[in-house]
Amino acid sequence: MTELALEFDNTPEDAHAILIAATGFLEIEGAYDPDIELALAEAINNVVDHAYTTQGHAELFLETSASDIVCILTDSGKTYIPPPVGKTPGYGWHLMRTIAKEVNIYREQERNQLRLCFQRPAVG
Repeated sequence: MTELALEFDNTPEDAHAILIAATGFLEIEGAYDPDIELALAEAINNVVDHAYTTQGHAELFLETSASDIVCILTDSGKTYIPPPVGKTPGYGWHLMRTIAKEVNIYREQERNQLRLCFQRPAVG
């Protein structure tokens, strides 16, 4: 099991840098998949676009195991309740729910936490 923890501000520049770092980590771990990158980009973008009305901060935690990739994205922005399945206003939630095998979001101690779990791609 290998882990990566990153912090970023809710700016497009930081979001881009975090996505590059996360993608690089997955490539090194032999766990890269363009669909996973797309879901991570959407999750990170949601923090930048929706979590804060002013500048804010977030953390991204990635963990790879033999079978899974777990992504936990945490922010202190406004409370977010995801739309019901099939009722999303955009493509982001549908995309994340389609790509990840598990999507959970909850709020604890004034912090939002999005947990995405993906099937680790087959090598080869």
